[in-house]
Amino acid sequence: MLMSRQRGLAVVFAVAVGTALLVASEEASRAATVFDISFSSTLGGGIAVSATDLQATVSGSSSPYTVTALTGDIDVSGTNYAVSIIAPGGFALNDNLLSYPTTPYLDFSGISFSAGGNQFDIYNDGFFDYIVSNIGSGDVFDLSVIEAAPAPLPPTWAMMLGGIAVIGLMAYRRKSKPALIAA
Repeated sequence: MLMSRQRGLAVVFAVAVGTALLVASEEASRAATVFDISFSSTLGGGIAVSATDLQATVSGSSSPYTVTALTGDIDVSGTNYAVSIIAPGGFALNDNLLSYPTTPYLDFSGISFSAGGNQFDIYNDGFFDYIVSNIGSGDVFDLSVIEAAPAPLPPTWAMMLGGIAVIGLMAYRRKSKPALIAA
């Protein structure tokens, strides 16, 4: 009787853990995708522009993705400025679409952002990448887009800790069973 009650509790516990794992995996699949973007350019008048740590947060389940946030810094002639995304249609008819993993990563409307009181739009004309700004325009060199590794979400940590707890409980129960003594 006692063994069947323990088995019943074990089954209930296993169902609860399985449900928690399912919910956590659904939460993880809804996490936003983040891309690291870097580029360099020289605008008209010799103004050097580069970025090595821009992070684009996107929405959508397949390419092209819509960039919903852009964080990081851009270097304009030796001075770093924080960037912020410009809403679609806000500058140079931007649509803020990012294609990945196919190239070109950008379309003709491009991704627009502001930094240091200036506005920038990075785009592709079908052949080459360009940057246009209210302070000049130029070719974009070394445009790189890489999907960033996602940070573990709290449900992921909960799954991991729950799994460790279940393994520990099973090991504890296995050690605590009395051994059968042969007569």
